[in-house]
Amino acid sequence: MRHKDTYYERLNAVTCEDAWQPWILFMLAGIESTAKWTLRIVETTDRMRAALETRIREQNSKLPAVELSRLLYAQPYLRIENVVETGLAKRQTAARWLTDLAGSGLIVKEKIGRTVIFVNTELLDMLFTTPLSD
Repeated sequence: MRHKDTYYERLNAVTCEDAWQPWILFMLAGIESTAKWTLRIVETTDRMRAALETRIREQNSKLPAVELSRLLYAQPYLRIENVVETGLAKRQTAARWLTDLAGSGLIVKEKIGRTVIFVNTELLDMLFTTPLSD
């Protein structure tokens, strides 16, 4: 609980001792740290999306690699309906595309109840393992 103690100690110093400058600097440091972390996530995600696009093209040059990679990085999982809703393909074609991508190891196919989802595990791993900035 040391982090909370530090926060409340600083807040108390601001109100009781009129120490606004250290409080503002403390808050700005938090904002800066969050901004750096977010920028790192965005840059990494963009590189990963471009790499997936290339791998999709290498696997099957007829697939809409740009659109599929964008969909797979807009959220960490897709349903067949997500591809259909974009107008890229009819249900059967979308199912085949996603199943082919899963078969090649680019994404993971999982059945949850009656629904099949296709998970971008690389994106999930990156989101859950990128450490916060100091």
